[in-house]
Amino acid sequence: MAQERVGFIGVGSVGISSLRLMLKCLPHPKEIILCDIYSKLEYLKEIRQELFRDLGFQGDVRIAGTQTKVPPEIYDATFLLSSCFENLEPTIGTFDWKTSFKHYELLSNLGFMSADLHCGDYVLPEKLICNFRHRFGN
Repeated sequence: MAQERVGFIGVGSVGISSLRLMLKCLPHPKEIILCDIYSKLEYLKEIRQELFRDLGFQGDVRIAGTQTKVPPEIYDATFLLSSCFENLEPTIGTFDWKTSFKHYELLSNLGFMSADLHCGDYVLPEKLICNFRHRFGN
């Protein structure tokens, strides 16, 4: 995690809670990119100060405002957390395979590599995933 540039798209209650938890429990990334709508820029500046003051973050923090589209800065992220994608509901807890597939497909189309699919503590071998996609995919 220490070499990652972590991007947060949407820094509402889910985004900020995830960010705080990440900084309390994991090694800090080298950079954090906070992205939200322009009307939240002052709020994002307050969050940036909290990261340094209260959570001991020592890396770079960039703020990327947007009106409708994801700003170019977010594509510098090597690790992305988002609670808001157009036509994609946020997920919390367990959810069905169709929802999971939509998330994987969207991230893949954006050029992001997703984590391996897994069930509990068991990681599904890539060959099984490929076979499943070949047999049941579009």
